[in-house]
Amino acid sequence: MKKWIISALYLCWIVGTGFAHSPSGLKLEFDAENQLLKVDFTHKVSNPNDHFVFKLTVALDKDQIIEQSVALQETDQGGTFVYKIIGLEKNDELTVTVNCNKGGRK
Repeated sequence: MKKWIISALYLCWIVGTGFAHSPSGLKLEFDAENQLLKVDFTHKVSNPNDHFVFKLTVALDKDQIIEQSVALQETDQGGTFVYKIIGLEKNDELTVTVNCNKGGRK
């Protein structure tokens, strides 16, 4: 009986995450003069109020400097985030991650 319950729960999890998908595109631009990071993401969904990118993080040389959570994405195609990042130097490395509320990240 225990095997059946575990199998049923696993099957429900698989079916539930089957409709989820990671954001498919991520484009980053940094305007050094104005110290602005622009993050454009592509995440095509049928309903951006229900299925959306819910969190974005930015790390500077592996240290997280920004974390933003949102309750929906701009359009059914994706969206844009813009941040002012002061004091970046030539060899600094920024890492950006976007997470889908139904599972998956880019």
